[in-house]
Amino acid sequence: MLCEVTTVYSAARKALEDCFTACGGRFVGLFSGKPSSLTAYSCDTAALREVGILDISAGEARSLCPIVAFDGLFLKCDAPDTCLRERVFPLQDDESLLLARWVEAGKGDTVLEIGTGAGAAALRVARAGADRVVATDVNPRVRDFFTFNAELNGVADRVEYFQCDVYSELAGERFDVIISN
Repeated sequence: MLCEVTTVYSAARKALEDCFTACGGRFVGLFSGKPSSLTAYSCDTAALREVGILDISAGEARSLCPIVAFDGLFLKCDAPDTCLRERVFPLQDDESLLLARWVEAGKGDTVLEIGTGAGAAALRVARAGADRVVATDVNPRVRDFFTFNAELNGVADRVEYFQCDVYSELAGERFDVIISN
């Protein structure tokens, strides 16, 4: 008998899935940082609070970061008003999401994503079956976002992150697929 372990991240992912299904077009607005009625979320808001996505007080909830729903993934990223030099992507309708949608990697492939940001492409190919995915970025803030998103999307066991310029920390590594925007 297969037993699924429920973690704080899997509970948060389930809550986001429930909210996305129930709220449809209102999902983006609910995770924009503006206060909304707690009842508007239609999900287990306690799980979202526990992982640091929602702040809840006086019957209202406010997202602490944007959450982008993309191709079966949920991605924590920066708000559009974050300084461009420090911003962790993707944003809604960003070209990084377009690239992530088109990239393909097969089961068993090893993949490198250069300039991963929030990890849309890296996490998508990991979920699709790539054996090993390595992501790099020079932005020191990316590590926390990427790690969070990997846990939230259940692929942390197949991805690695290196803060470096392009692939400077990966001497001697070989990859079947290299992704870069």
